[in-house]
Amino acid sequence: MESAPVFDAIIASDVVYYDYLIEPLLETIRVFVKGEVGFFMAHLRRWKKRDAVFFRRAKKYFDVLMVHTDPPVTGSRTGVSIYRFTARRRSLEAS
Repeated sequence: MESAPVFDAIIASDVVYYDYLIEPLLETIRVFVKGEVGFFMAHLRRWKKRDAVFFRRAKKYFDVLMVHTDPPVTGSRTGVSIYRFTARRRSLEAS
């Protein structure tokens, strides 16, 4: 793969859906999130186990911080949360 373009921030929503796409998603994020680049993801936790797997694996490569949460809308048990992913310092040093 050619070197990836440099961005200040990457924004995504509802990108965690199928189990078999978790690793490809994380690999794609790793290509672009280096240095000071941030990945911001809006996410509604729908599947307890799948979401736990995604965030556990993401924390191997990124510092993950919840930066905002909306209250649940009527009929929903949770609200949408916004997460910021940045490259872990250890991952930066290994690059």
